[in-house]
Amino acid sequence: KGDTGLIYSFPFGDELAIGPDPTSKDLLDVILNRKHVVCGIVVQARLDVYNSTNQVWSGIDADFCRAVSAGIFHGDTELVEFVEVDDSKDGFAALSNGTLDVLSGATVTFEANSVVGIIGDGISFSPPYFYSNDDVNEAPPIALATRQTDLQWSSFVRWVVFGTFFAEENGITDTTFVYMPEVKLFGNNFTSMFQDVIREVGNYGQIYERNVQNLYPRNGSRNMLNKIPYGPQHFPLLTMNL
Repeated sequence: KGDTGLIYSFPFGDELAIGPDPTSKDLLDVILNRKHVVCGIVVQARLDVYNSTNQVWSGIDADFCRAVSAGIFHGDTELVEFVEVDDSKDGFAALSNGTLDVLSGATVTFEANSVVGIIGDGISFSPPYFYSNDDVNEAPPIALATRQTDLQWSSFVRWVVFGTFFAEENGITDTTFVYMPEVKLFGNNFTSMFQDVIREVGNYGQIYERNVQNLYPRNGSRNMLNKIPYGPQHFPLLTMNL
């Protein structure tokens, strides 16, 4: 207990590889033309706060919504429509019917695909960005979620999260963001996506420090980077309420 749930970024591979531009049928292109991303938030106890005075969301889940916006819109973190949902199940349903583009604070469980698959599209998850301090067999990790059928968009969201991990692993911060690689994984329009994300929201450690450190300090295990001699961790999806 307390020694799993470590953060790891997949290697970037050939950074010069050129991927396809989004087509008019791709959700990524729809969001670009709409000029904002619709991000649902499953409000986590003590992790997310809505300031009704200035109508601003704060917290780790909100920051990952902003990270996605920064990656799409060349560093603009304000082009987010936040939608609060009661729980992950409601959020998955909203993803499935197209109300949401992405769900932040989603609990990563096998149940998500088995239940949502009955009413619509299955769910894709980003790498988890928060592991609870509770026993790992009782509290699912938290990630961004998208529709499985939106393949390019799901990949984009996944790599935004990986990018924040990669930046911390390599000591790249919001002041040294230029050292993030330029890529054409999603065509020519998103060459600076990783630089844009890190410039605006920082690396994973900075995001964590800003939002969570005072509540759940990184204690050398959970929510820490994977480093030698540990290496990537095998982590099964939880089977909740099956």
